[in-house]
Amino acid sequence: MKIADLLHEIEEVEQRFWFIKSATLEQTDEVLKARLAIKDELFVHVFLSESSERFQLALINGRERIYGRDREDGEWHSHPYGNAETHVPLPEGVSPQPLKQFVTEVEKILLENDLI
Repeated sequence: MKIADLLHEIEEVEQRFWFIKSATLEQTDEVLKARLAIKDELFVHVFLSESSERFQLALINGRERIYGRDREDGEWHSHPYGNAETHVPLPEGVSPQPLKQFVTEVEKILLENDLI
């Protein structure tokens, strides 16, 4: 994924998902970091490095990742809600719009666990 594609997807997510309050971005030529605020201390963290192709998506509560999906060394894995310390391989990868897919999953977690 390219930074430009992810920036476009962030804009779409901000407009589509009712619980995303704001997005804060940090960008260089090769790295994009984003924080999609849900409420105080609850947010989606996004990290993409074009050069290493490392891609991280995490739901953060306080200072703790409570759910996530990462691509490292070309392989996707998840950090399941309720057991986010573990790595579960995702041989199927993710959809062509990984942030939208992730935020859809986050919405379900937020509602099912009364986080918002």
